[in-house]
Amino acid sequence: MFIDQGHKCDQGNGTYLNPVLNGDYPDPSILRVGEDYYLACSSFVYYPSLTLYHSKDMVNWEWFSNPIQGFDEDVWAPDLIQHEGRFYLYFYTGSGNNWVSYADCIEGPWCAPINLHIPCIDPGHCVDEDGNRYLYLSGGNFVQLDATGTKAVSKVEQRIQEWPVPDEWDIEGVFMEGPKIKKVGDYYYLTTAEGGTAGPATGHMIVQARSKSVKGPWEFSPYNPILRAQSRNEKWICKGHGTLIDDVKGNWYIIYHAYENGYMTFGRQTLLEPLELTADGWFKTPDGVRADLPLKKPAGEAVQSRASLSVDFRNGEMPHHFRGFGGYDVSRFTFGPDGLTIQGKGTQGSNSNPLVFISGDKRYELTTCITLHGDCGAGITFLYNQEQSAGFDFHPGGVDVIRHSRPLSGVRVEGEKLYFKVENDDQYIRTFYSTDGVHYKKINHVVDVSTYHHNTCDGFLSLRPGIFAYGEGSATFEYLHYRVLD
Repeated sequence: MFIDQGHKCDQGNGTYLNPVLNGDYPDPSILRVGEDYYLACSSFVYYPSLTLYHSKDMVNWEWFSNPIQGFDEDVWAPDLIQHEGRFYLYFYTGSGNNWVSYADCIEGPWCAPINLHIPCIDPGHCVDEDGNRYLYLSGGNFVQLDATGTKAVSKVEQRIQEWPVPDEWDIEGVFMEGPKIKKVGDYYYLTTAEGGTAGPATGHMIVQARSKSVKGPWEFSPYNPILRAQSRNEKWICKGHGTLIDDVKGNWYIIYHAYENGYMTFGRQTLLEPLELTADGWFKTPDGVRADLPLKKPAGEAVQSRASLSVDFRNGEMPHHFRGFGGYDVSRFTFGPDGLTIQGKGTQGSNSNPLVFISGDKRYELTTCITLHGDCGAGITFLYNQEQSAGFDFHPGGVDVIRHSRPLSGVRVEGEKLYFKVENDDQYIRTFYSTDGVHYKKINHVVDVSTYHHNTCDGFLSLRPGIFAYGEGSATFEYLHYRVLD
């Protein structure tokens, strides 16, 4: 499937190996509808905002839809829920408010997002025993909604204090966030994250509390934190934002995000682990379960897709896995027999709203053919943000290798059409160019991008490959071929 090239989550023998979504899929919210599972993640500054994914077994995922179109807000920590037959997406945006969009069927159409004018991040929807609707928010805060779920009818108030993290643990800060509520038997279970999104490897953790009323009082689990990296040397670190989910046979799991140790450039990847419900009514990790080892697959049909990250733009369609960084203006993109022509914007690749996509592979190669038209620069980027990107910049007269969003060095090359090959070899970026697409020459200025991540650059983003065009002219890309390296 397009979101999983080199890493094979489904081991083909009844087991799976985390992550279930490799690459940048943070703050996962999962919903089961009969035998189907749907998942939404934060999209931040990548547009179109929000994407839904579909699975039959919580292991093999594929793109499902982009439910919200033309929405220019960066989206944080969505909560995908179903209430009385209608589907809702609650989410926070960088502008400082919570929003909701709804649809009568999961396929859509989804309504334009409605501003709830509620502060605090990370909304989590719940319903009490009388059918009243509420949102839990960061910091243990709580607000009541009207019957439609589209308007607040109370003030925001705190209903639960943070779980007391031991002073001897290294954390980024308490930061209680990501509340998700699940009713199981007589109890409501409130699952939250604490300890900070990144920072120390052992900081971000998942804690749980339960109550017989959505309003509390809440009691914390004796097994807290139910998930946490115990050492800075573990493979999966900074574990947080968990959602409880049961499979079709009633087995319990938790889906959450984590960083891979040494590969924080990938962003927060989505993992799945089994849980057990103890005799006294608490969820805990079964003995012997580890996120870095193969685990028994949940019940459900394994539906696998063969969609690819490779694109032939001469086919005339924008691939659904592409996102515009910081903006997405469809008027800039024109398809023709020669490929995709992008109208230049900005003064360099990193501020041109590049088209980027998620890759969770550690070693891969990108190849393309670019033709420049007029006063334009274009290329392949590995973009974290405007200040931190790598790749190459092909412009009239030459090719520059880019590091920290600035030219490192370059070569003089004549002509407006060139072929390029770029390797991401375990976070080393190598650039090659060719005049005929057969014989390539290396520009021996290799860029180490292993530090292009949140702990050094901030922003909760990931390093994503993509293409760009800047300046007054335009550039045509014939294709962008993606190949996992052995």
